[in-house]
Amino acid sequence: MLDESRETRVEERGMEAVLRFPLPECQTEFEDAVNGSKWQGVMWDLLEQNLRRKVHKGEHEFQTPQDALDFVWETAWELMNDAGLDFHG
Repeated sequence: MLDESRETRVEERGMEAVLRFPLPECQTEFEDAVNGSKWQGVMWDLLEQNLRRKVHKGEHEFQTPQDALDFVWETAWELMNDAGLDFHG
């Protein structure tokens, strides 16, 4: 016979990560870590929303490989600018 007063609980504990950066000397690395999801969004937009549509659906007018590279370059910079991202240099 089962003891109905007995209760078993399984608690799922969330995981937590803490990244520490000595600022201001590691400001660049800090910004890269904080902006990781923005970079992911830029790459998604560039690859899936722009290049895939242009190439797989035939919505492009590239006459040369240079035309395609120019499109990628300009689109990447536009998406980065819209997301407030840049290369540290």
